[in-house]
Parts: sequence; C-alpha cells; structure tokens
Amino acid sequence: MALQPPENISNFIPEEDLENESSSTSVHLTLNDLAMLPINVSAELGRCSIKIKDILSLGKGSIVTLNKQAGELADIFFNGILIGRGEMIVLADTLHIRIVEIEGFKRDEE
Repeated sequence: MALQPPENISNFIPEEDLENESSSTSVHLTLNDLAMLPINVSAELGRCSIKIKDILSLGKGSIVTLNKQAGELADIFFNGILIGRGEMIVLADTLHIRIVEIEGFKRDEE
C-alpha cells in the first residue's frame, strides 16, 4: 500500500477502498505505515473567556489573565486531543516544552 503523506490529515483519502475489500484480504497497518502522517502538536498555557468589546480594547502592553498560575504545567495536545502536560523551557532563545506527564500513565507504569 503506497500512501502519500497528505498536507492535512482531514483531507486524507486512502488510495484503496478499504470498506469494499472482502474479509479474506484484510489490511494490517504497521507503525511504519503511519509514520509519515502529519500530527498537529500544540501546548496551551491557559485559557480565559473574554468579551468581544474587551478584545477590541486590547493594545500593546495589555494583560490577559489566564486560568492557570505561574509555573503550572502547560497542557499538550496532539490533533486537539490532550496527551499530557509539560513545563515550558527556553533553549537558545526558542520556547520548548519538556513532557512531564503523559495522560493515562501513572508514574510506576512509565
């Protein structure tokens, strides 16, 4: 099966019609088959609700209060799904996130 990596996973259309194949010719995907699929990774520092009139009054130097305290872990999302939490760090003037927790794993399972 030759799959080309799509630009956006939501636009992905398999080259073969997998639903119309008989059960005797099942398709088994491996991790290598999925390796080239793009994943959107995002980190969320915090959230807030704000009225449009307040957004319109924002300017340079404005402060927006988020729902988390300074130093709390940021939420990490893969394609919009929470997968864990991490701490924000700066390396060579670039912002990074160090994964501290993975959702669904307890410390003794790692």
